[in-house]
Amino acid sequence: MAKEKTEKKTRKSDRFVKKPLLYIFYEDDVKVFELAGIQYFGRKTKSYVPDLYSDALTVSRRHGVFRTYGDVVVFTDTGSSNGTTINDQKLEPMKPERVGDGSVLRIHAKISAVSLHDIVMVVTTDNPEDTGWTNIPLEPEMRTLEVGRGKDISLRGRTASRN
Repeated sequence: MAKEKTEKKTRKSDRFVKKPLLYIFYEDDVKVFELAGIQYFGRKTKSYVPDLYSDALTVSRRHGVFRTYGDVVVFTDTGSSNGTTINDQKLEPMKPERVGDGSVLRIHAKISAVSLHDIVMVVTTDNPEDTGWTNIPLEPEMRTLEVGRGKDISLRGRTASRN
């Protein structure tokens, strides 16, 4: 009798050719981290500094975990207070979700609306020197960020969609 496969197949769009980077946008600050292995994401405090962090109060101290397996990245919300969305899809706590190149993770400051105090994270393999991302000012009237080729945050290459 053949073994049943219970693990989901990895989609081609979820695979990274180069090492993935995590950009964390909060108000006028941008942090860039390289994703590798198992890394904890959360709010940095005097007594706790996770591998990947933000200073925003909307981020739980132990908000989630990024796991990078070769060319696949998976994020798990570990039961955070404000939750996490990936590409506008609310994540279930403790359920690992694949993160594709160009995916946008968001932690909402307000439950019912997009806020200027939201945390926006983008996972990509684009080189920051090529993109100039760290120089993008987040305008106060900007309600959403569009990620993709020719969008607010522009990605190059075939891994980025025009839509």
